[in-house]
Amino acid sequence: MHKPRGSTTKLRRRDALGVLVLGTLSCARGWAQEVATLRPGEVIELPGGRISVLGVDIRRGPSTRVSLRLRAIADAKTRMAIYPETFRLLAGGIPRAPDAQSNENFQPASSFIVAADSAIDFTRVFSLTDKTDDLVMQVRIGDAVERRRLPSR
Repeated sequence: MHKPRGSTTKLRRRDALGVLVLGTLSCARGWAQEVATLRPGEVIELPGGRISVLGVDIRRGPSTRVSLRLRAIADAKTRMAIYPETFRLLAGGIPRAPDAQSNENFQPASSFIVAADSAIDFTRVFSLTDKTDDLVMQVRIGDAVERRRLPSR
């Protein structure tokens, strides 16, 4: 009978190490992915519908103010829920919530539902006490997360 070279314990450890290394590399690739730059008029597909970016206004000075004009469009057969935590502005990698009075049409602390086969226009405003050119809009609906880098100038 032929005996394999090396012990089975060493083989298991080597295999486990290989799996760990491969898993780490695949995670690192996910983190290293570059965030796409927001295009004018871009439509972002999400579960239940899509978000259209109608306009971006960035005012820089001693502080930074970002205003996003948005349109939520629900699919023909489903409603789309927009919650206060749906939108975040990542400023230098730090997530920021919208201002308390960031929406002309709705109470910002409440949610709203876009009826099936319908759309609602709204605004989200973010005020930062510092200056940064590294601004990323994040949209999260359910488990789906989309990020777009805002123009730096």
